[in-house]
Amino acid sequence: HDRVSVRFASDLIGARERIAVHHKNLSKDFRLLMTHGGKDEVCPIGYAREFYSKLQIRMKEFREYPEHLHHLFHDPLVIDFGRDWLNRALEPPRLVKRC
Repeated sequence: HDRVSVRFASDLIGARERIAVHHKNLSKDFRLLMTHGGKDEVCPIGYAREFYSKLQIRMKEFREYPEHLHHLFHDPLVIDFGRDWLNRALEPPRLVKRC
């Protein structure tokens, strides 16, 4: 549908403002996977790209699904990718052998 409640819009704007202020306070060890539909008309992809580009964390990935709309998680490929990414993100760091 093409309508949202006033409360939802207010909450969304408030969340965006809090993220804009606090994204610099994230731990460098914070891990983030952002997924976005290229044809999303609810949340423009430009906002997501801008936010992602400002993050200064070690493990981050932005995955765009060009033909998808707002609801990505109905696609098994998106779910599979998210699961695989999460498994990689939770792997313990590998120790480097020194000679």
